[in-house]
Amino acid sequence: LVGLRHLNAPDHRQWMLSWCMGEGSVPGYLEAAVASMRVFEVAQFEVPAAAVHTCTQIGPDYEGRSPLRRAELSEMDKVMAKMLEASPSEDLPPGAADSEEPDFAPVHLRDDWPKSGSEVKWEKEVGKSLGFDCASDGAATDTGAAALQTRSLRIILLAVMEGPDVGTLSEDFQRAYLERERAHGNALARLGR
Repeated sequence: LVGLRHLNAPDHRQWMLSWCMGEGSVPGYLEAAVASMRVFEVAQFEVPAAAVHTCTQIGPDYEGRSPLRRAELSEMDKVMAKMLEASPSEDLPPGAADSEEPDFAPVHLRDDWPKSGSEVKWEKEVGKSLGFDCASDGAATDTGAAALQTRSLRIILLAVMEGPDVGTLSEDFQRAYLERERAHGNALARLGR
């Protein structure tokens, strides 16, 4: 479960998203950024326009791929908004970040959070809304100043869930898991990746 905020946009657009890592639902640069984070860590990434252009491609669609979802978890709204609006910790006096207590109560996510919310497409909705798509800056054709510009994206990793331990699943679930992985591999092979 990830919160995203585009800092260059005048309205500071925000999204709360969930997806399965490694399935190609979001661009590679976003997966790399999230993979480097810890739960409840807020990080600000400066993404060069050239990287947005070259890494915007998402993975292939295939049978069984988990969708990208716009999470609808009202219990997380206040936490996400508060943490994404905060200034980077380097602007605080030394030790101030450690001494501040959050002004929100602990949150307990409901069990169905990975499947909550509506399905969205990165390339049609999220990337376009955040300004993180190829068409938003002309980077596909311009190697000059536009390609050198950066986009500021603040990310918070709100929750994670481990994948299933395949060895503990029933034979039917193991078969379904294997078929999904096979479909993913075949889709990647068709693209020559």
